[in-house]
Amino acid sequence: QAYLEELEKNKKATLNLLKDLKSENEVRKNAEKELKRLNEELEEKVKERTARLEKQNRELSSTQESLVMLLEDVNESKRELERVNKLLSSANKELEAFSYSVSHDLRAPLRAILGFANILKEDYYKDLDDEGLRYLEKISGNTNKMQKLIDDLLEFSRVGRASIKPVKLRTYDLLKKIFEEVTDGEKSRKFDFEIDKNVPDIYADRTLA
Repeated sequence: QAYLEELEKNKKATLNLLKDLKSENEVRKNAEKELKRLNEELEEKVKERTARLEKQNRELSSTQESLVMLLEDVNESKRELERVNKLLSSANKELEAFSYSVSHDLRAPLRAILGFANILKEDYYKDLDDEGLRYLEKISGNTNKMQKLIDDLLEFSRVGRASIKPVKLRTYDLLKKIFEEVTDGEKSRKFDFEIDKNVPDIYADRTLA
C-alpha cells in the first residue's frame, strides 16, 4: 500500500512538472513572438530612418552642387565686371584724349571766326546795315556758344572721374532755349510751339543738361 501511495505521489509530481514545463514553454513562445514583433518594428524603423537619411543626403548633395554652381556664376560675373570696368576705363581715357584733341582743333578756327567778326564790327561798322550787324551778333553769339559746348564736352569727358552734382533746373527755360536754338535763322517760317508754364522742374547736372 505504501508503495502505491508513493507511486501516486510521484505521478502527481510528474504531472505537475509537465504542466509547469508546458506553461513555461508557452511563456517562452510568447516571449519569442514578442521579440520577433519588436525586431520587425525595429527593422521597419531602421529602414524608414535610413530612407530619410538617404533623402537628406541627396538633398544636401544637390544643395552643395547648387552652391558650387552659384559660386562659379558669381566668380564669372565678377570677372566679367572687372573686364567691363577695364574696358570702360580705357574708353573713358580715349574719350578724354579725343575731347582734348577736338577742343584744341576747334578752338583755333573759332577764335579766328570771332576775331574776324570783331574786326568787321569795329572797322566796318558804318558800312553795315542793321541786318549785317545782326548777322555779326549772331556769328559772335554762336561762336561763344560753340566755345561753351567745347568746354562742356571736356567736362563731359571727365564725368567718369568726377561726381555728378544735380541742381534744380527750370524745365520751361530749357525747352524755350531749345526751341529758340532750333528755330534761329528760320525767320521765313512760322512755328507754333506751346510750353506749359507749370511743367515740373527737374534735378540734373547743369553740364549734362
